[in-house]
Amino acid sequence: MQVDGRLVFRARRGLTEAERRSLASELRALRGRLTPASDQDVAAQILPIMKARPSRGEGGAAEFRAAAFLDALTGLPIEALIAACRAINHGTAPGISRTFMPTPAEIAHETRRHAARLRAEMIRIDAVLQAREDFEPDPSARANSRALRRAEELSRKLEAVSANDRASLRRSTSEQPTPTGAEGLPDVRLPGWRKVGDVPCQKTGEAEGA
Repeated sequence: MQVDGRLVFRARRGLTEAERRSLASELRALRGRLTPASDQDVAAQILPIMKARPSRGEGGAAEFRAAAFLDALTGLPIEALIAACRAINHGTAPGISRTFMPTPAEIAHETRRHAARLRAEMIRIDAVLQAREDFEPDPSARANSRALRRAEELSRKLEAVSANDRASLRRSTSEQPTPTGAEGLPDVRLPGWRKVGDVPCQKTGEAEGA
């Protein structure tokens, strides 16, 4: 799994010592395959293609053409150059003619494409070797974590129930009719007052029932 952009193994699922040694050996081999090609390496790979395929008619002396190939290809990874020339001979190099001799730029582009694949594999293996293993928590820590999760879940449920109760109370309140006119007046008897009809009025000096 990825943590902060870095590979992390789950607890007790990290590399064994044998796996680590095997990957380290593969990484060293990949670095060796990225050794820069010398002039002799370039000549050994390009001359067979030049003899097998006609040029596109650009003209120019053979020594100038050879110098252009050396300038474009010397220093690129030898393993990538070998893979590029093999793809050209097999007709599987994308965008390169299967009939005519490719240009120095075309072979250099194909070589860099194979070199990028080798470097990507190196980066992948190195990331695996550098990955740390996540530590498994002790039983008490796991129990505390489970209890915390249960408490959080219970809190969410209580909040949801409380929200529903508040919503129900608002709905019941809004559904009750609002009293208007005399119906809304409270039946309150105050000292020195008596109720005549629906409207309280001040008690007069007359005896009640008059």
